[in-house]
Amino acid sequence: RRSKALKVWSSSSSSSSSSSSSSSPSSPQPPSASKPSLNNDVQNTKNGDQQQEPWAKIVDDLRPGRVVLAPALANFEHFLNEAAVLILEQNPDRGTVGLIIDRNTPWQVGEMAPMFEGTKLADVPISMGGGEGPDKILMLHLFPDLEGSTQVGDSGVYIGGVKSAMELTEKGLVEPEDFHFFFNRVEWGPGVLESEVESGLWDVIETPGSFLLQHKKAQAI
Repeated sequence: RRSKALKVWSSSSSSSSSSSSSSSPSSPQPPSASKPSLNNDVQNTKNGDQQQEPWAKIVDDLRPGRVVLAPALANFEHFLNEAAVLILEQNPDRGTVGLIIDRNTPWQVGEMAPMFEGTKLADVPISMGGGEGPDKILMLHLFPDLEGSTQVGDSGVYIGGVKSAMELTEKGLVEPEDFHFFFNRVEWGPGVLESEVESGLWDVIETPGSFLLQHKKAQAI
């Protein structure tokens, strides 16, 4: 089975990464990464090619920090069709919470949340994180030292720290585009996602956080 979502995630761009943020000691620095092809790396892993460490590989363990990719022909609701979902929480009693990372919208965060109006973060695009949740905006980034944030599993992706992000961008210590905003989330009941993975409805992927956020792909919602 070949998931079309892997093709959606492929990077054919030959452009180099943008320059790093200010080197000020008070400015947290995200790790830098080149832009390899997720499509090729996952396919090589499926074919047993272990000559080089893949940037993204299919794994068996489902846990926070992993990404689940929906096959093209899966009978999912609109939000999950061909989606790439970062797993945020997994609890045997409460279920699983995830964030769709490849559903960009035409809106900006300042249009959705008054607290960002007039700030440097106001013009950052916002993505649709899912169809469930308390109508809340979540923020992802790659800054391990950002106050108020926590790491999602061991992915290298961090969630939260909005107040610190606003302060640092206003001071010009970090760039607004270093932060990624999402509205709402995806929720599964206890054991539901695990059963869907077991039945082959999702591929579970391990990939570095820097690669994950660099390869967000805009799709219509």
